Amino acid sequence: MIGTLVNAGAVIVGSLLGNLMGARLPERVRSTVVTGFGLFTLGYGLQ
Repeated sequence: MIGTLVNAGAVIVGSLLGNLMGARLPERVRSTVVTGFGLFTLGYGLQ
């Protein structure tokens, strides 16, 4: 149960930080970060 609460809290904090900081980042940086997360997820899923 504690893991679920920690995970939910991390998602909420990450979402808030992303909304606050994302607007300040240039479009190129945002695009690179999204692409990096996508490649990481693809690689992790193929393992």
